[in-house]
Amino acid sequence: MKCVICKTGVIHAGHTTITLQRNESTVIIKNVSADICDNCGEYYLLEETTERVMAAAEDAIELAVTEAETNGLDETDHLLGNPANKARLLKALEAISHPRNLVHIELSDLEQRSVE
Repeated sequence: MKCVICKTGVIHAGHTTITLQRNESTVIIKNVSADICDNCGEYYLLEETTERVMAAAEDAIELAVTEAETNGLDETDHLLGNPANKARLLKALEAISHPRNLVHIELSDLEQRSVE
C-alpha cells in the first residue's frame, strides 16, 4: 500500500512512538504497533489501537494531575521533580533547539498540495 501523505513510500508493519499533547501535558507512548511509511515515517493505527492509545494517554494525564494535586504541585513541577524526567526533557529541548531538527509547514502549502 502507498502512503497517502508522501505518495511514494510503501507501508510496512512496525512499531512507533506516539506523542500526544493536551494543554501543558505531554504523553509519550513507546512501542505502539502501527503501519509505517518507509519514506516519510507517517504511521497509521488500527481503530482498536487508537482507542487503547487514547485511553492510556487519558489515564497518564489523570494520574499526573492527581499526584500533582495531592502533593500540592503543578504538573510541570511534579514531573520535573523526577531527575529522570528532567534529564529526558533537557535532552529533548537540546535536540529541538537545533534548526536542522525543526520543520515549518504552512497550512496553505498543504491545502495547495491536496488540490494538485
